[in-house]
Amino acid sequence: MNPVILERRKHPRFSIDLAAEYWPVNISKSRLGRTGDISEGGVLLYLPEKIAVGQNIGVKIFIGTGFESKTIEAIGKTVWYDSHFGKKDYYHRSGVKFVDISAENMDELKNFLNTQMNSGAPSELNIPPGLSSTGISVMNKENGQPIVDEPSQEEKWKPLYQREKKTFSAAADGKEKDATKLPPELIYDFQEDYSDEQRQDLYHKILDMGIPERQRLAILANREARNLLIRDPNKLISLNVLKNAKVNESEVLQYAQRRDLAQDIILGIAQDQKWRKNYPIKFALVSNPKTPLSVSITFVSHLHERDLKLLSRDKNVSSVLRRRAEEILHKKNEK
Repeated sequence: MNPVILERRKHPRFSIDLAAEYWPVNISKSRLGRTGDISEGGVLLYLPEKIAVGQNIGVKIFIGTGFESKTIEAIGKTVWYDSHFGKKDYYHRSGVKFVDISAENMDELKNFLNTQMNSGAPSELNIPPGLSSTGISVMNKENGQPIVDEPSQEEKWKPLYQREKKTFSAAADGKEKDATKLPPELIYDFQEDYSDEQRQDLYHKILDMGIPERQRLAILANREARNLLIRDPNKLISLNVLKNAKVNESEVLQYAQRRDLAQDIILGIAQDQKWRKNYPIKFALVSNPKTPLSVSITFVSHLHERDLKLLSRDKNVSSVLRRRAEEILHKKNEK
């Protein structure tokens, strides 16, 4: 069916083709889609399946390129849909209105849209690492439909977080013999406390290294170097810190609580069986707004009653999480 505009649009729309992931609320498995246009109020999505009107879905939109890719995450409600746009994997189109988006994500979205407005340049196909074979290319300017290429038979769809597991280079599998090739003050814990001057010295030594060296170092680094590498803008390096055998529970708990780290770090912790079984880390992940909602929602049912009460009153997390915590508390009280 054709979409019907029920009310005047409050926000300007930008026609731009971006990679996206989506998932039904309360289901952690995500699928790939593309955007047709986007505004502060919502997004037009091209999807491989029909989403019923009124259904809430989680949406993640990739707005950067390369390893510096940024994402915007929100909860949206489908307000209309129609089908048979393009072919094969992306022949459903859904208009999604944002119903829950954090202030941080909204700021990121506004900055992105302002950049689009100021550049005045036509949007280009923007596919972050691991999404190069989603099966869709550019938008057809004549009819607004996506031009879809046939996906290769060898590459089946997988959620982004599963693809990223395969992107670590062979250099990341550092062995102890690599330690002899790296500065010992970055490998061994010679002291517990460091002065600002000493930290600066370590920082500059890391900066002087190439990417392969930093990848090996992340696997072997001492605590002070790990604190620097966990913030490395190259995600392959920062994620390798989590592979370091010296990383302990208290460090991972601190990482899970931090909101200045890349979302990939938070997701890496959540996917590790060792850490996701640790209750304090699990609660820290649920309480961190950086944790993808699709992950947080799966952990809520494992929380203690006291923590459910705290979560239900936490204004920093998604309202979907707060409502879920309230629902679980209500069921517990009925027993």
